[in-house]
Amino acid sequence: MKNSSPHKPLVSICIPTYNGAKYLSEAINSAIAQTYRPIEIVISDDNSTDGTIEIAERLKNESNIPFLIFKHTPEGIGANWNNAIKHSNGEFIKFLFQDDILRSDCIEQMMQLNFKNNNLGFIVCRRELIVESEEINQASYYQPTYTTIQSGKEILGGKNLFNAPRNKIGEPTCVLIPKAVIEDIGYFNTKLSQSLDYEFLYRVCHFYSFGYINKELVKFRLHNNQTTRKNSLQVVPDRYRIPITLLRNHFSLLHFNVKLLLFYKYLSGLTTWAGSKLITKFIQNK
Repeated sequence: MKNSSPHKPLVSICIPTYNGAKYLSEAINSAIAQTYRPIEIVISDDNSTDGTIEIAERLKNESNIPFLIFKHTPEGIGANWNNAIKHSNGEFIKFLFQDDILRSDCIEQMMQLNFKNNNLGFIVCRRELIVESEEINQASYYQPTYTTIQSGKEILGGKNLFNAPRNKIGEPTCVLIPKAVIEDIGYFNTKLSQSLDYEFLYRVCHFYSFGYINKELVKFRLHNNQTTRKNSLQVVPDRYRIPITLLRNHFSLLHFNVKLLLFYKYLSGLTTWAGSKLITKFIQNK
């Protein structure tokens, strides 16, 4: 009798790290505990100095799951994310950030939706927030609700696309991506330091629909030491780069009001960035 069960492709759980010793064991153990098989764990580390690599090596030795650890020369978070992908062997990429947690059936449920629907650009789920600072505004981390199969172009055409919060999809920990899609639309934009996650997902949305699971399958931790949290409190080049990038990549799909807003944000962001650089240079030369 022929086996009618679907082919179960390898899923690479990619964990980019940098000084993540505080939470890393919890993150990796949640990856090891996945009910879905086959999986591999791929760690790309940006020269951590706090014992991150030692923790990863210990858990690797204790596990029978394929476990790859790579040391990476720091070139920004996007470069580290891309490095993890490039070293992966799986047909699917499941990101897990060093301070986040996967529910044990996270990948299982995502892959079940994938088996039922071919050619999805990615699958995203809801997430539970772990808030470790009263200074963080939780309202800026809203959770959108979509249909089980959602048109990506519909998201890009929304009149509120660039209104806060600007990530209308979810953080990378919430997302499962076919590696073939990444090879099709390109890797994370390393010129961006804060907006690279949703810029990447919007590129996918331009060409694909995506799957949505209305369940909290991951836990996303919010604390003051997060790179994105630090960037949000600084003047970064994303302020002018992300508006012009979205205009260039998706102009034909964007709502007219969004086009106007992006053009305004590009000019104001460029002015703010240039002004901050001049002030910094002035202070340094005093």
